[in-house]
Amino acid sequence: MLIIRKIYDRDVQKRLCNECGIKYLDNAMAYHAIESDNPSEEYGKELALLQFTIGPGGAKFENITAFPGVSDPEAMILISRTAMEFLNAGCKIRYLRIEAGAAEEILIKTLGFKKRADQDVYDIDLDKFYQSPCDYLAENQNN
Repeated sequence: MLIIRKIYDRDVQKRLCNECGIKYLDNAMAYHAIESDNPSEEYGKELALLQFTIGPGGAKFENITAFPGVSDPEAMILISRTAMEFLNAGCKIRYLRIEAGAAEEILIKTLGFKKRADQDVYDIDLDKFYQSPCDYLAENQNN
């Protein structure tokens, strides 16, 4: 079973970042995805890690990373969607961005981000996305 959890303990976040080979950001919130047969289990097979920040003008996915040796596109999408839903519904954040290289480009595009002209930054309007996800993705599929 795939489980997505918010990371509350900064030491755990730092350890998971080290395991993924990414920089720990002490100002970032984070989620991680695990695989476990027991939904109440705190730990299982580590699949993915996502760090994000909130600032003026919206939020930013700092990185979406698979753990070494893991290739699980479903986990990457679900961890991202969990954070997107939290930001939009829980925090009332409308705009989310991610820089090229913070995740695989195929994932960024699958999530519905649109590339800014002549920049290595992608954006998504979460209000419009959650208003009609299928229509939003269809409108932005070539971006």
